Amino acid sequence: MNRLVGLLRAGRNRKKVVGLTALFLLALGAVAIAAPSGLLTPGSGSSGGLSTVGPVNPNNGFPDWYRDSNGIDLQPCDDPQDKYCGGAVAAPDNTAPITFPDNFPDEFFYMSADADSLTSAGGNKVLASFALEGAFANPGIHAGDQIVFSRIRYRINAGLAKNTDYKVTQPYGTDTVTSDDTGALFVTQDVGVSPGDFAQATKGRVGPFLTWAKTADPNDLPPANYVGDGVTPHTVTGSPVNTNFVRIQGTGIGGGPTDTNPNPCNTTGANAYTGPVNDCIQTNNFVLVGKRPTIAGVDVTRATYEKTASGTQIAVTANSKAGQDIVVRDGDNGGGPGRLFRTTPLRADGTGRYMAYVSVPGALPKTVDVVNRADTPATVKHVDLTDALTATASYGVTNGSGGGDKLHVTASSSDSSVAQSSLTLPGYGDKALDATGQADISTPAPPDTVTVKSPKGGSVTVPVTMSGQTLDPLPLIASAGVDQTVSAGVKVTLDGTGSAGDIDSLSWSGPAGITVSGATTTSPTFTAPATAGTLTFTLTVKSGTDTKTDTVDVKVNPVTPPTAVIGAVPAAVLQNLPITLDGSASVGAKFQWSQDPTDATKVSLGTDTTSSKLTFLYPKTTTPVHIILRVRSAADTGGACDTPTATCDVAKVTLTPLLDNLGTIRAKNDGKGRWVVDGSSSTSESNNVRVYAGPTIDPTKLIGSALVDPTLAWKTDVRNSTVAVPTCRCVSVESDRGGKQLAVPMQ
Repeated sequence: MNRLVGLLRAGRNRKKVVGLTALFLLALGAVAIAAPSGLLTPGSGSSGGLSTVGPVNPNNGFPDWYRDSNGIDLQPCDDPQDKYCGGAVAAPDNTAPITFPDNFPDEFFYMSADADSLTSAGGNKVLASFALEGAFANPGIHAGDQIVFSRIRYRINAGLAKNTDYKVTQPYGTDTVTSDDTGALFVTQDVGVSPGDFAQATKGRVGPFLTWAKTADPNDLPPANYVGDGVTPHTVTGSPVNTNFVRIQGTGIGGGPTDTNPNPCNTTGANAYTGPVNDCIQTNNFVLVGKRPTIAGVDVTRATYEKTASGTQIAVTANSKAGQDIVVRDGDNGGGPGRLFRTTPLRADGTGRYMAYVSVPGALPKTVDVVNRADTPATVKHVDLTDALTATASYGVTNGSGGGDKLHVTASSSDSSVAQSSLTLPGYGDKALDATGQADISTPAPPDTVTVKSPKGGSVTVPVTMSGQTLDPLPLIASAGVDQTVSAGVKVTLDGTGSAGDIDSLSWSGPAGITVSGATTTSPTFTAPATAGTLTFTLTVKSGTDTKTDTVDVKVNPVTPPTAVIGAVPAAVLQNLPITLDGSASVGAKFQWSQDPTDATKVSLGTDTTSSKLTFLYPKTTTPVHIILRVRSAADTGGACDTPTATCDVAKVTLTPLLDNLGTIRAKNDGKGRWVVDGSSSTSESNNVRVYAGPTIDPTKLIGSALVDPTLAWKTDVRNSTVAVPTCRCVSVESDRGGKQLAVPMQ
């Protein structure tokens, strides 16, 4: 996703990104919702700044820490009572200890870096924020909804040029942001919003972590175990591309030609800006939130047991930071009195991997605790003990439909007391293995993996191996398509798309005298000849040394001369109303309607003049309108068609206007603003009469209008009229149906 619609609201708070998990999954860009909008186009910068996801905390379900490529670890800054984190998070009760889920923030930061005091044209504050943030995929604090995502966000509420690109240079690369049509922008890029998949955040561009930069003052340091204090603006270090600042370049970003840029870009030193001073703003200061971890945590990757006639052992593997003090103990009894085995330290490899293999002298506990005693308080992972399964899955292939081919599964448990027949295949309706730990499943196509489960909690997923006969390749097929029947002179398309196999080449051939265009394509064309008959075309396809052919017949029918016929029309046509001419009785493939160019009154025939029917508005006119219909056969190549030919016929119709006779008109004015004008008409069909003062039709002197009633009479009676009696003491009248009388004397 290269161009991203920026939505979501400004500030630190993230209101739930509900229903967007699938959209953001592993995407390097993401879209959320708010206003104003705009576009964000990531430029330079890449993932890789975050290298390791720490163990998941057993109390809140979030990673205990993230590590960047510089070896800096940061933990959740999630406690409102921590003055270096409290400004960034809020719990339901900020005065009480953090507990999950009852008093836990709905969002928090591993790191948050906000550009400080950056102002754009018109004094508008600029939000430029870079964060690794923890939150929840759905409203509320719920186990299983935990997400951690990388965020880059920009917001400027006003003052930008509309729909204009601006280049942003920031610690993690560059972006192009585009303002919306109001001159504002609000854009966000989130990466990693699938619950529980905490490694997704490492695919974003935020990382490595920023920290306060050293200054000449040796006491100018962040609080111990923090990268910043969450309040004080400060220069930073950590940018993988040595751009420890935010710079925005674009037309008038710092103000107009006569304005003073409140935060101009550096013009000397590294990354010096050269350009108009008000086309660039920059800040080198950030407000940083980030806390170095006080615990390392522990992830348990295995807790299984082995039980044989000679004894019982527990196998545990775990991950954490190097140099930790990690032990395994009886989880049922906490290592206290009644413990079923002695607490045993895990052996380390020096890189963060740990293991223990412990003998159990008697009864086996149901659970174990894996404890990192180096943490304060100690991290305890309470996990169920399960048996360990080993399994194989193989599939024997025979050439053919595969109806008799079988998937063969074998499995066994590390617990010798577990009956082999109690092991099941959940992917096949919990089908049980037989007493020897085997199962055969008939299937023409196996899965890529098979899972076996044990009643003691163990589970194993193994790949399916294949052996046997190989399947036949796709056969070479030549398909020339279905037979066709066409008219002489038309363009014909042949269809070889049904051909199949690994086709190296194909070619068409036809009767002598027929030119096939595109003869080496699947859809060649030719023009049907004037002579009727059946034409046979051959399609040849080749694959290596294999050749296949197929034929298709095209029957060419003789040309049927076209006939142009226009249906009956009225003897006189009502003016200023639509009329439809019907040429559907014609015979032919192509229609074209037009008006006789010698007509005195020009008519607009509309956009559809190639159908069998024509509808248009008959104009107000005193002279006839002549409409021409030309009908052509499919073989006709166009050109003139003023007289019938073998491929074209022409018909013409005369439309005589019905002239509205307005009859005797009487007009009176009482000298007090009242006009009374009446008369008669020769048609009442949708006929409206308008009366004007004076000897001409002058719209500025309209007295009134009246609809002709079924008796063919009309009358307009206008009171308090502002239209004065003209010096001619006369009126002029017109109707929708073409009637007109000028300078009618008043009574």
